[in-house]
Amino acid sequence: MRALLLLFLCVSCGPATAEFVRRPALPVAWPDPVALPRVEFEFSYAGAEDVERRGGFLGGLGRLLTGSAPPRLAAPYGIAVSPEGRVYVTDTGLGGVHELELATGAHRLLRGDGEPPLRSPVGVALAPDGRLFVTDSSTGRVHVLARDGETLAVLGSPEELGRPTGIVCDAARGRMLLTDTTGCRILALDLATLAFTAHGGRGEGPGEFNYPTNLALDAAGRVYVTDSLNFRVQVLSSDLEPLSAFGRAGSGPGCFAKPKGIALDAEGHIYVVDGMFDNVQVFDARGELLLAVARSGAGPGELSLPTGLAIDAAGRIFVADAGNARLSVFRFRSQP
Repeated sequence: MRALLLLFLCVSCGPATAEFVRRPALPVAWPDPVALPRVEFEFSYAGAEDVERRGGFLGGLGRLLTGSAPPRLAAPYGIAVSPEGRVYVTDTGLGGVHELELATGAHRLLRGDGEPPLRSPVGVALAPDGRLFVTDSSTGRVHVLARDGETLAVLGSPEELGRPTGIVCDAARGRMLLTDTTGCRILALDLATLAFTAHGGRGEGPGEFNYPTNLALDAAGRVYVTDSLNFRVQVLSSDLEPLSAFGRAGSGPGCFAKPKGIALDAEGHIYVVDGMFDNVQVFDARGELLLAVARSGAGPGELSLPTGLAIDAAGRIFVADAGNARLSVFRFRSQP
């Protein structure tokens, strides 16, 4: 009885600190830790129960008694990170957007109340004023959600937007950029007028696309597009004029099979998810391959059918690990 009492005191007292229970015991890093690691796996997250707190025993007991269950990821796709560190993840399986505060374990699912309702949310981006813009590839619309999850507007139509997927905020130019995957074009949404304009079209030439999926911006306003069935990344100017491209079809280093999520870090490195290779390839500003991160599987540092990608101000790399129904989180380490 005394041992049981001591155990209870250990788990129910102390400061409310958070620790990710899926953090590996030994470093998982690329290149091999014997060399100087540049990207290191940190943790995975599938649901609120993956955050362990001191005192969490009582919370778990409360959920058991009330029958409530914390939200879990089902089919994560797009990711956006707020300046305050909140992580937003679209879930095509649940028809909503997860809002995560990983430091505290707070987790809620935003579904909105628009018409038509969210059915297949894919891309997510934050406007400077905190509005959340979510593409729905099934209904061909963009849902605009308030901070509390209320639907403020439902924009566009399948005739106007086709199949919208990736989306990124270009705050400097007051717009959202999104991909119409089946229409093989880029759409610009003016944040002031909420009007759309279209750019590009189907093809293999510069400024043409074949099933584009995701976008990213660099500090200079250049636009990076995963041009999936052209097996490349296209780089466009801030005016959406073609500048360059890198990548090709194949299974070797620097090649693509199913490129999806894309993001840039503070040092200008370009990260591209490949859903077929189950990895993230990292390129320099010229499009030269630096290294490949992750491998196929369900263990630490392993991915299955990854999709979206985002990088926060601290250099954490969030990957939507869809086949494992979780986020996998890595961190870039600068050279000393």
